Amino acid sequence: MADNIKISDLDALNAAQNSTVVPVVDGGTTKKMSLSTLQTHLTASFVTPSNLSSEVSTLNSTINALTTDDI
Repeated sequence: MADNIKISDLDALNAAQNSTVVPVVDGGTTKKMSLSTLQTHLTASFVTPSNLSSEVSTLNSTINALTTDDI
């Protein structure tokens, strides 16, 4: 394994698999993580389009139900 190679000097990967390993920095230490694990963390951290649509629909319903009496 080569040491001290910059990430920018690595070859590009055109097609990633779930088992692909990517570098991550955690508290100043570089570690490895599989792409599938990274995807799991990202999916849990961000809203999905269907969740966003549901929240917007709920908000619109609340707004539409407001009257001047609510001011």
